[in-house]
Amino acid sequence: MFLKNLYKYLKINILLKFIYCFILFFLFIYEKITTKLVRFNMVRSERIGHFIIEMELYLSDPEKQSNDLFFYNKPYCNEFLYKNYSTLKKNIYFIKWLYQIIFFFDRNSRYLVPRYTHSGNKFFYKNKPYINFSSKKLDQILFNKGINVEKFICFFQRDETYSKTNPNLLGYNRNDIRNTDPTIYIKTINHFINKGYTIVRTGPKISSSKLLVDEKYFEISEFYDSELEIYLFKKCKFIICSNSGALSIGWTFKKFIANSNSVTLIGKIPGFNNMNLMPKIVKDTTKDKFLNLDDLLRIKILYDEKYQFFSNSEDLILDQALELENLFLNNDYSLEQKKINNEVKKVFAKNNVLLPQYYISESFINKYPHFL
Repeated sequence: MFLKNLYKYLKINILLKFIYCFILFFLFIYEKITTKLVRFNMVRSERIGHFIIEMELYLSDPEKQSNDLFFYNKPYCNEFLYKNYSTLKKNIYFIKWLYQIIFFFDRNSRYLVPRYTHSGNKFFYKNKPYINFSSKKLDQILFNKGINVEKFICFFQRDETYSKTNPNLLGYNRNDIRNTDPTIYIKTINHFINKGYTIVRTGPKISSSKLLVDEKYFEISEFYDSELEIYLFKKCKFIICSNSGALSIGWTFKKFIANSNSVTLIGKIPGFNNMNLMPKIVKDTTKDKFLNLDDLLRIKILYDEKYQFFSNSEDLILDQALELENLFLNNDYSLEQKKINNEVKKVFAKNNVLLPQYYISESFINKYPHFL
């Protein structure tokens, strides 16, 4: 049985190798004749965090000179975005197979569009998003719902419902350490409602019941529209949230973001501008030690059973949101925040990590001084 399976494997591998060589030969000849490089891209359109920001980074890059052919993965996380981007870069189904064959043998091939990193395009911040809205229609929907478009905040927290209803999604989305209890945001929501803001909770599917009943609090899942969800991020003043792919929507529109309970590889992803970061506290149970920023920058895989995660308190979440509002209104950091930013730069430089655009919450550092 072993030899039989080995024989099948070798036959398949030889066939794939032949196809791979044929593809490269064809692309080489085409380039010589036309002087144009052809590249393939398989867009991760099943994940909102990858889909919107990778497309925006790609489209805003003026240095791309090749003919790039695209395939979009299913299920599409947002139908509106798929229709929008596929008018700019057409969806060609067979590109999926060409991409996968080349990637199998050489993931760094010049015939593949490279993955745009989360901070890898200097032109991105100068460009407007490549997204066209039906603004009049969407403004009318918001008006009919009673949402004040002049003063509202987008709110979301990572929810397990979406990934459970889409079991074929890629990545670590099945791991619940990134999930956050939405009730710890109620205090912050009420505070900003009392200050005259309207709060809109985004997301097509929400596992918990409605957080609170108030004429200035809305949950888009009750009247979901894929275009409206993206439009909300464009129109809002700023964003209060936990670690989720929807962060990339806010980044696309260069919004101020209060990201609490973050669980990600700091220094590697993501490099959002104007983002106030407040990570979950991480403990290495094998050493009985709480990790600091320097420790986290050295970790290659954070999704490990030896790490224990502790959520930020509701008071700390409110303090962080107030920091962000102050930055949004005054466009400057406090003196204490500037000192923290300098210390963070030193830790990043020590680890040879490209400093991203976000900064770490002053309130968080004051409560957990061990982090620096």
